[in-house]
Amino acid sequence: MTPELQINIYFYTLLVIVIVYSLFGNEAIRNNSRIASLFLLLFVFVMFAFRDVDRSFGDTTAYAMRYEQYVAYGAKAMDGTKIKDAGFYWFTLLLSNFNNITLYFGVIALVYLLPVYLAFRNGLKDGLFVALLLFVCSFSFRGYGVNGLRNGMATSVLVYSFFSRRLWVQLPLFVLATSFHGSVLLPIIVFGAARYYRKPKAFLIFYAVCLVLSVSVGSQLGTIIGDWDLMNSADDRLRGYLQQGMNNELDHGVAAAEYFSHTGFRWDFLLYSFVPIVLGYIYIYRLNYQDKLYTVLYCTYVGCNAFWLLAIYVPFNNRFAYLSWFLYSVVVAYPLLKDNDLVDYQQAKIQLMVLLNYAFTFIMFL
Repeated sequence: MTPELQINIYFYTLLVIVIVYSLFGNEAIRNNSRIASLFLLLFVFVMFAFRDVDRSFGDTTAYAMRYEQYVAYGAKAMDGTKIKDAGFYWFTLLLSNFNNITLYFGVIALVYLLPVYLAFRNGLKDGLFVALLLFVCSFSFRGYGVNGLRNGMATSVLVYSFFSRRLWVQLPLFVLATSFHGSVLLPIIVFGAARYYRKPKAFLIFYAVCLVLSVSVGSQLGTIIGDWDLMNSADDRLRGYLQQGMNNELDHGVAAAEYFSHTGFRWDFLLYSFVPIVLGYIYIYRLNYQDKLYTVLYCTYVGCNAFWLLAIYVPFNNRFAYLSWFLYSVVVAYPLLKDNDLVDYQQAKIQLMVLLNYAFTFIMFL
């Protein structure tokens, strides 16, 4: 099976699932939410674990190459090299003992999928399948299942920790997530701030300030952020992206154009990111939806997305955007899945939300 065929199977199968659910599947899914969820996860797992090692899947080739180095040389493969993301290093070193790249990608896929499944199963129950479908069909989901693997693993661990609500569970999971990819320090810090200062309007004001700064002096901010080591601590390539621009190719041979079509202020992604902010505002202030966890998650999304605004001129700023986008589906749908009587024609609106959510992803794929 060619990589192109694998990719088409993935996107078109999800398209069929979304259309069937949006048109016919609501009651049947609600009565079999856990079974349907497991089938959805099984499909995604197979697509991720058994994909070809090919540049069509982004940094898959780079991860495979590093894995093979560990298989051949063990810990000596890192001699003279500074170890970053120590948790992911030990994770890869351990699995290199099995000398099976499919097993390696399969375990990564499990770490990417299972924490989110468990979080939604415990926190949303009857809405489990819809929450997972929205998550799987979101714009960034696949990219961090086959390309930015460390980021995907780290943010999935964060989703589970956020839903756990218990500090003694959250703290070690925060450490684990950071060991997979240091950039998740940002959502952890913002989540901590939101937990002890649950004032959405304050975060919205911060967002507005960042938006004004981005529009007015954003290009200068991009240069400053490029020299700031918060994001660079986990990925030295970011500095190279800033210096080389979009005309060069990535160090692993993936054309830059495959990631982002152009640099500059991204109005398209700004509008995309703004949807959860608007919906969350409506839930909290228009519909008077009261849920402590949702308020914290909403503030976390707004705060992290505000930081992305400051980095919006940076090439490959999807690495910044995903630090809020991993909560995208949760912010847009949590109140509707948690409260069955929040709005009129609620189920029809949920089905439309699922359809529109994947429509954006599918159009970007085309």
